[in-house]
Amino acid sequence: MSKETPTGHTGSADSGSSSGDGDGIKQFAFAVNGWKNTMGGAYYDPSNGIFYLMEDAVDTGGEFEVLIMLLEQVMPEVVLLSSKAEESLTSCIQKAECPGGIDKTPTVVKRPSREYSASDGFKKLQRLSVRSQDGVVPSGNHRSSSTSTRSTASQEPGRDIHFSKNSNLTANAFVNVEASHYSLGAVAALLSYLQSDIARDQDNDSPQGGLFVSKVEMIKTQK
Repeated sequence: MSKETPTGHTGSADSGSSSGDGDGIKQFAFAVNGWKNTMGGAYYDPSNGIFYLMEDAVDTGGEFEVLIMLLEQVMPEVVLLSSKAEESLTSCIQKAECPGGIDKTPTVVKRPSREYSASDGFKKLQRLSVRSQDGVVPSGNHRSSSTSTRSTASQEPGRDIHFSKNSNLTANAFVNVEASHYSLGAVAALLSYLQSDIARDQDNDSPQGGLFVSKVEMIKTQK
């Protein structure tokens, strides 16, 4: 069984992962958002700086099978849930009782429900700065590559990502807003969590620097 961390706590999970950018983010975090049979999510891999955004998925079975398959595939260390998340969802992640359960259950962190705002998530994506690990901003469009999967959840290559003159990501260039309402809420909660981690580390005299994002990939999950 995974352990559950109280709302607002951003302490590191017990893991040996590390971030390659040196800005303090060491956790592989996945934010989940949804209600009833519609789920969305976003996750960040600190080892390569890739920020992943799902399109919302409808789980007609009501057993969170799509989410479990994705969690099993990416194996995050931390899963962020709204403080108002359904108890069945929390229990499913903690105990891995759903079909196809998770081999290595993550730490569940409850976040305030107010952080799960789709409009805030969209705005934060627009302000997200994408750069290479050495600080160089990519020029032109960046096309993400296909990702193979080991489950029935499939990922499609991300669409072109356009960079504006101030090197910020133009979110509406690749996000299907109507199909990503819950996922954009997850983006807002995930970025709040990661940025609070950075601020805490900077207070502890860690190296300065913002969130390192090498690229953003849009994925779809299918049962």
